[in-house]
Amino acid sequence: MAVLKWLPSANSGMVPAPNADGTVTLLGTGVAPGGLNALAASTGAALSVGVNIDTELDLFADFELFVTFVATPVADGLVKMYIVRSISEVVPGTPDYEDGSTAAIVPRNGYVGAFIIRGVSTAQRMILPEVSIPFKKFKVLLINECSTAFTAVNTHTLKARFGKYQSI
Repeated sequence: MAVLKWLPSANSGMVPAPNADGTVTLLGTGVAPGGLNALAASTGAALSVGVNIDTELDLFADFELFVTFVATPVADGLVKMYIVRSISEVVPGTPDYEDGSTAAIVPRNGYVGAFIIRGVSTAQRMILPEVSIPFKKFKVLLINECSTAFTAVNTHTLKARFGKYQSI
């Protein structure tokens, strides 16, 4: 009987390029800078850069949101996360992403979960584990449904650690 284990991605050829710790920054410092800065309360939306995992064929990712709010948010508020997929390229090298780039227009089948916010004014680091990801190009859409906006400083990040199963 085969045993399956989690195999971290080698991240070779991945766009955007991985960090030294093996994570990939999708929003925040260094990638789409400012995308999370001052993200408005209730309906603020941020769309990540496109992610290309064609060479790795990863199946899952753990997503980490690091954020600070301008004031103490109401406990149990949500920052929702959606995957915006592309399965075709009418123009080679230019992905055709499905509709979904704002809080008003979200991908109908793209909801993957939410980061649940604590009612504190200090920085928060939350993880959304083992999210199934598409095998082609995609973007991540975050929607701040909390009672408070993110601060305007460039320290917020959305990172991912990609992986797949390995049979041993």
